[in-house]
Amino acid sequence: MMKFKLLAVVGLCGFILGACGVDNTENKAQETSRAALVEKDNSKESEPKKDSKLVEKGELLEAGQYKNDNDLGKLELIKIASPGNQVEVAPNVFVTFGNVKIINFVDIPESFQETANAWYGFEGNQGYDLQFDYTVENKNDFKIDNAAVGKVILSDGEQIERFMYSDETLQLEAGSKASNQLGHVAIPHSDISSVKFYIDPVDFDTYDSLGSQPVEVKFD
Repeated sequence: MMKFKLLAVVGLCGFILGACGVDNTENKAQETSRAALVEKDNSKESEPKKDSKLVEKGELLEAGQYKNDNDLGKLELIKIASPGNQVEVAPNVFVTFGNVKIINFVDIPESFQETANAWYGFEGNQGYDLQFDYTVENKNDFKIDNAAVGKVILSDGEQIERFMYSDETLQLEAGSKASNQLGHVAIPHSDISSVKFYIDPVDFDTYDSLGSQPVEVKFD
């Protein structure tokens, strides 16, 4: 009888020790898991945060956004207006402006400053570019010419003539339109509240002016 009790006690001790061994294994596993989570959280904190203003793909659509151009350096959006309303600038000639932007070209690399001067009119390693897209529609029954923005006047009175029309249509047939024309012109600074755009369409055959009025676009 004593032998049976002794065996029972030994068996009970073995059971308790076994249970203790299981608990230790589970504790170690939990500690390892917690350590892994802490390490993972620390790795997240060490990762550099992405700049919310940096645009890697697509357009700049909010003031303060910027993109890094391989050739021209940092391009930062200073101001933007998106009127979208159609305006009759001359008899049966209608213009709609989409996005009007002021872009600051920052730190233009020396190797591309000559190109920036020829294309944008900048001097040195920095410049402000007024960019705009618009649609012109000719509802007359005759062809017109000069169907593009010829000059701009800034809110401070600065008048700037345009001479380059690489992405714009100058002539429009009767009943036709030119959509999404892209224009730009260098401006001396960005401290302006509005821009007046001038389009002076003429009769293609007689070159008589149709008479026109400017379109004013205001920045918020």
